[in-house]
Amino acid sequence: MAMAGKETDAYRREVSSLYMNPRDMDKLGIKEGDHVLVRSNKKTVELTAMRAIEDLKEGVAYLPIGQKASELCSAETNSVGMPLLKGVEVEILEV
Repeated sequence: MAMAGKETDAYRREVSSLYMNPRDMDKLGIKEGDHVLVRSNKKTVELTAMRAIEDLKEGVAYLPIGQKASELCSAETNSVGMPLLKGVEVEILEV
């Protein structure tokens, strides 16, 4: 039986990719494919830096919803049943 959904390597790669503005990557000395540490006030996770293919404002990074994104944010749901995944302040460091 073929693997599907969250069991695939493609899914794991996608939810472990941090999409960044190319100018931010240049400022931090990060190249596409580099491993970076992303630290919030909850946890630090290791991700793969990727250049955003759509316009992404400088100072903003995008991490697809998944286990790594959930680890970076608070479990607080403000009564809506879903953690707040937007606007999480993080520090990005090259590994």
